[in-house]
Amino acid sequence: MRFQSTTAALLLLGGVQAQTTLPPPPTETSSSETCAINLTPSYDVTIAKGWTAHLLARNLGFARSIKLDGRGGLLVVSAQSGIVHLNVTDRASTCPYVINNITVIEDERPLQLNHGIELSPSGRTLYASSRESVWAWDYDPSTASVSNRREIITNMTNTDHVSRTLFLSPSHPDLLLVSRGSASNIDPLSIPLENGISQIRAFNISNLTSTSPPYSYPSQGLLIGSGLRNSVGIAEHPITGGVFSVENNIDQTTRLGTDIHNENPGEELNFHGFLNGSLPENRHHGYPFCFPLYNRTDFPDLNTLTTGDQFSLNQTAELNDETCAREYVPPRLTFKAHMAPLDIKFNSEGTRAYVSFHGSWNRDEPEGYKVAEVEWDAGTGQPVHSAKSLNAARDLLNTGDVHRCRPDGIFLRPVGLQVDGRGRVFVSNDYGGEVWVLEQTGDVEEESWEEVNYGGDDGNDDGNDDGEGNGGGNGGTGTDDEEPAETSNPAVKGAGTVRTEGWVVMGMTIVLSFVGGIFVIVA
Repeated sequence: MRFQSTTAALLLLGGVQAQTTLPPPPTETSSSETCAINLTPSYDVTIAKGWTAHLLARNLGFARSIKLDGRGGLLVVSAQSGIVHLNVTDRASTCPYVINNITVIEDERPLQLNHGIELSPSGRTLYASSRESVWAWDYDPSTASVSNRREIITNMTNTDHVSRTLFLSPSHPDLLLVSRGSASNIDPLSIPLENGISQIRAFNISNLTSTSPPYSYPSQGLLIGSGLRNSVGIAEHPITGGVFSVENNIDQTTRLGTDIHNENPGEELNFHGFLNGSLPENRHHGYPFCFPLYNRTDFPDLNTLTTGDQFSLNQTAELNDETCAREYVPPRLTFKAHMAPLDIKFNSEGTRAYVSFHGSWNRDEPEGYKVAEVEWDAGTGQPVHSAKSLNAARDLLNTGDVHRCRPDGIFLRPVGLQVDGRGRVFVSNDYGGEVWVLEQTGDVEEESWEEVNYGGDDGNDDGNDDGEGNGGGNGGTGTDDEEPAETSNPAVKGAGTVRTEGWVVMGMTIVLSFVGGIFVIVA
């Protein structure tokens, strides 16, 4: 996406800059009906039966990646404004709330933090990224403060895809994985490996000191994967140690002169092997030459291709579908086109992975704007569904009517994920500047959904203060191709309790204060 300027609120129930103490929890906290603090979103969502959804925090600017610090703190990267610490507590597992919030790092040049965040296993070193560099600080979780800033990886600047996802391997905590996306939709600069573009690399951080020179991304580190247009989410299976990433594929696609952009190519889940020395010999996943088929319907020159097979945009002697099958690694799973997956996290048992889909712009019918789960085999460390599956991702939380999503509105655009020790899933929403919490509280039913209208009216597309309209266009994609759009949160109105079968959400009347700020959306 292109840079977007937005007027965003920096106040979270009293302020990000100053600590704000909220009321103590009530003594009876057996359900969300007794939550001390209940925030009401200004848009509709749907959630699978057997799960609850709770809006934890809002007005965090463009909330991107998030990280639990092990001491009750949730660290949130707000693109181009810094890192905020939310002190989260609850007396019942379905009712977390924020006691106070502190600005840990107030962004300024040369930082320009925009997406990535990680913590060392000890919780004492904090890492964060900009488009150019990875930075490290000493971190004190008891005070949510940092010191001793140093630059540890550099030379990553390019246009277009500027998110630099960070991932510390639990099985090999000395290795910091960093993803760097392409500089354009179909980027020839990604072809030479020495350019370090469209790759995931791992860097040994165990022997770094405060005076160590930074690594140079293109020429140093261990190559984990290449041919990856924009693999924003990275995760490691907790049982087997297998490394996976989720990939944002190309836009505005034609094949043999025929427009295929609505349904192809699909988004990808890629497998990268293991960090114990058994990485695959072939680590090239095809971009910018080959792309995975999702929908076979009306696909030109289909031949024997099926879902998950890679194809080339044209058929030449040097590059064709047979070349793709022979020379490049296909995805382990293929998702519907343009949903823009931005994060992936496993549960502790290794039986499911959660994926955030930021949402589409490059298709006639919008898709994404949701959090989904993918079933996993804990023993093999691989997805249960085959590589040819069309429905491996099952929706958990999504924007109810995606046709209401519009570039100037506030709606659900999930980005960062975290899973805590109770199995709850924390979700950031950059367009709303929010953090949600999801928790499974019952048996999950297939294709079972409930929709809640949190606004004061029926959610029509006039976008007045009585309810967030969410009408119009389909928003942006989470890649760097969007048109600029100004947004501002209306005052949230409409109190009460909304009940549906399988979940309960409490409401309260809240009027928000606003402070203007300029942020940059990145993917």
